[in-house]
Amino acid sequence: PAGRRWRRWSPPARPEPVTAVDRRIAVALGEDGRMPLAELARRAGTSVATVGRRVRRLVGSGQFVLRCSLARPLTGWPVSVVYFASVPAEHLDAATASLRTLPELRLCTVTAGPHNLILDVWLRGVPEVHTLEAHLVQELAHLRFRVEDRVMVLRTEKNVGRVLDRRGRSLRAVPMELPEALT
Repeated sequence: PAGRRWRRWSPPARPEPVTAVDRRIAVALGEDGRMPLAELARRAGTSVATVGRRVRRLVGSGQFVLRCSLARPLTGWPVSVVYFASVPAEHLDAATASLRTLPELRLCTVTAGPHNLILDVWLRGVPEVHTLEAHLVQELAHLRFRVEDRVMVLRTEKNVGRVLDRRGRSLRAVPMELPEALT
């Protein structure tokens, strides 16, 4: 388009490398995200001050992302559906900006391939599977948004490093392994 200014692409700034202490912190927090700093320091083999400083740096840089997950069946949104959709590349930003406003949306991933959008949504009931799909297709028609496929998730066995029971509650942590290659 006339007047559009192109910026030269450059890779994002490389964050500070993840250290062995950082990996031990990540593994411990993966088991219990509410772990007191003193216990976290003991598990990481360092001081409370160092653990506090490392956690602040890792979270602040985006290398660590804190997340709280809910037992989906107990939320009032018991139906989980994954939609595989597509939209032309020139409309991806507009489509994701619009999708971001959906209260049902848990995750929107932009990928390469025939389905360049993957939407994970929680719904109140099975009839909403098609109602939401029709709404999305209608509201995003100007962006040539299409739902190519959909899958209803019958049961989630594991989520965010936790093995779940039938009601979606955590039974135990699955120890995280961070390979040396990530440093």
